[in-house]
Amino acid sequence: MQWLFAADAASSIACLVLVAGWLPRTPPPPVQQELGTSRSAWKDGRLWLLMTTGTLFATVYMLIPMAMPLALAATGRPASDAGLLSALGTLITIAAQPLMRRSENITSRIVAGYLLLAAGLAVAGLHPAMTGYVGATIIIAAGDTLLVGYTYTLVAAIAPAGSRARYFAVYGLTWGVALTVGPPAIGTLVRHGFAEFWLVCAAAMCATGLGQLLVNRMIRPRPCA
Repeated sequence: MQWLFAADAASSIACLVLVAGWLPRTPPPPVQQELGTSRSAWKDGRLWLLMTTGTLFATVYMLIPMAMPLALAATGRPASDAGLLSALGTLITIAAQPLMRRSENITSRIVAGYLLLAAGLAVAGLHPAMTGYVGATIIIAAGDTLLVGYTYTLVAAIAPAGSRARYFAVYGLTWGVALTVGPPAIGTLVRHGFAEFWLVCAAAMCATGLGQLLVNRMIRPRPCA
């Protein structure tokens, strides 16, 4: 276990070196432009709508890696197998990149992405065993590929010039909420069994996808000046 933390620390330092040494520096925006176009992100109702669906998505999404070791242990498998499933999901995400290029219709991507995520969670609920979790991981990773980065594109689109950093900072709180709500949510839901837990997550993901489609119709991103 000590080596795991050491490897994590080493990879973090390596990432720091790459960012500091290779990424070009971004010049700050002109002071007049920043002062003239900035606005409070908290007062933008469209951002609140995106944060609502974003928080629901992030919460369900974070429940998966949190609960998987416990679910595997409940089936008699080592909890460490969750790491193997995580690696499998990463490989599927890389292999599924062509889906991004073939899915230019945004609405179709959202529908397909959320349906795949919900389907993967449903597979885990209907077959809570190692084979079911492998299948669920593959399906979820494919859906994740279709949705990756999408909401951040919307946040950037609705943010006025000079306020994007503020908008991203506020929207990033959705993941903080998810990390806070996730552990107690797992403790409450798994009391009824892991099959029920995964099915509840599948239903929540379907509801989130429907909510995202409604939000997309309600917000009207305006071109940045």
